Amino acid sequence: MILPQRRSRLLTPLFIKKLSPRELRHYKIGAYLSYIPAYLYIVNIFSDNPSHLILAALAAVALTEWNLAHFDFQNNFKEKKLEDILLLLSVLAQLLAIGLWGLPEELAILQLLGLHITFIYYVLSRNNLLIQGRFGVLSFIDAFRGFWTIPFGHFRFRSRMRKIKMATEDTKPTIDPGVLVTVLVSLIVASILGSFAISQLQVVSENFKDVTQGIAHFLGSLFSNLTWLDYLCDLFIYGPLSLPLGAYLYGLIIAPVIHQKASKADYASIQGKLSNYRVLPYYSTYIIIGSLCLIYSLFLVTSIFDLQSLLQLNHISPQDASSTAVAGFWQLVRIALLNFTILALCYFFSSVFIWDKKIGKIFLTLLFAYTLAFALLAAWKLFGIYINLYGLTPLRLISGWFITVLIFWTCLTLARLCKSFDSVRLAIFYTLISFSCLPYLFGIFIN
Repeated sequence: MILPQRRSRLLTPLFIKKLSPRELRHYKIGAYLSYIPAYLYIVNIFSDNPSHLILAALAAVALTEWNLAHFDFQNNFKEKKLEDILLLLSVLAQLLAIGLWGLPEELAILQLLGLHITFIYYVLSRNNLLIQGRFGVLSFIDAFRGFWTIPFGHFRFRSRMRKIKMATEDTKPTIDPGVLVTVLVSLIVASILGSFAISQLQVVSENFKDVTQGIAHFLGSLFSNLTWLDYLCDLFIYGPLSLPLGAYLYGLIIAPVIHQKASKADYASIQGKLSNYRVLPYYSTYIIIGSLCLIYSLFLVTSIFDLQSLLQLNHISPQDASSTAVAGFWQLVRIALLNFTILALCYFFSSVFIWDKKIGKIFLTLLFAYTLAFALLAAWKLFGIYINLYGLTPLRLISGWFITVLIFWTCLTLARLCKSFDSVRLAIFYTLISFSCLPYLFGIFIN
């Protein structure tokens, strides 16, 4: 018959068995440390104080750095990539903005979503789990893996790691539950008998009465201030709720370092899978892009007189200026996003990369020249008319940030068609930096 402890050792995965005692102790400590950010995050959900969110994020960042440092902190900081530094600075900048101005109602959802996405990318980059080793065209797949595949794939790692016994733990004496019950009953009986003895002796000595009453007054004041008791109650309420989140964080932050082979995605294999979907003939993409360019040309020719009104602000009333600025703004933005969607579809479904062909490069250059024109037109509607005449509002600030990102992406795409470089990486860098600045602009100009 196999003992339960022996059976658990037989079921331990091989990659865990290969860990040295020092590494095993490190990861077991991490299992307990993962409770801290999870608990603080759960408290943040049920409270209106954003300080718990800040503390939870800082604790999670500290856990990530502590886990990777292992026992050589100097090399840990030397090996940081540009993505690591920018993502860490972005997380800290967003947390600082929350600490300064909180979570404004108009910006709260965007801030929380951005903070979570930034943190996920930060952990993936620090753990060297980005598919391309850096930001690239497959970064959206990285986001899905960071939110779902990796943490839930290692969801039970924390409980499994906690159950593994080390050699030093096998020799620890176990506490008999019967002894605990005996001690507890003895304390209750002693308190009852002690109370009776104190009440009798207080009659005999006034000094003893004063001392015992002083002690009773101190204990009464201690229990009357229920702040510490409230924290204890919160621990029993929020503690169980934080267990799944703690397992999620351990599966995201620490478990991939233990189980590197299963966590690291292979870029070549993903490209091999994508090749099965690249069946669209190149002439089909030419027809689609050419048709859109023809429509855009017709629009600019037929709407030239309508567009002239945008430059004549001195001759129109404020009401007309408002309607002119609002009309068509988001439609122009959607057209620009449509063109980027077509470019992405060409990458994933076209049988050839049309930007490598001369005709395809001409079509794409024309398409994104129109995209830039539409984005600049939308920017003029927003900045030149609406904000210039009516000032900033939260929605206009967010729209302004988005349209500047769109213009930057378009310029990078046009430059990439002329010369090969990591345009997607730079686009994500700009989005990351500008988004980190957005709460500060909101706090300075809106609040």
